[in-house]
Amino acid sequence: LKFAYPKLIIETRVSSGTYIRSLAHDIGQTLGCGAYLKKLERTEIGKYKLKNAKKLINLNKNNWEKHLFQK
Repeated sequence: LKFAYPKLIIETRVSSGTYIRSLAHDIGQTLGCGAYLKKLERTEIGKYKLKNAKKLINLNKNNWEKHLFQK
């Protein structure tokens, strides 16, 4: 997504069990410069999406139950 030395920003879609920190390390090894993960943001896990998340500040003892996922 963006590269401004020494930072590289990527977006990836991976399967369950993928170790993103290991991916960062492997990229650094391949480039011959080393690398580590500074930030990780999960935007989606299965059917749960960050864009649908509720902010804690908007939840209270009277309304939190209506925001639970129903089967």
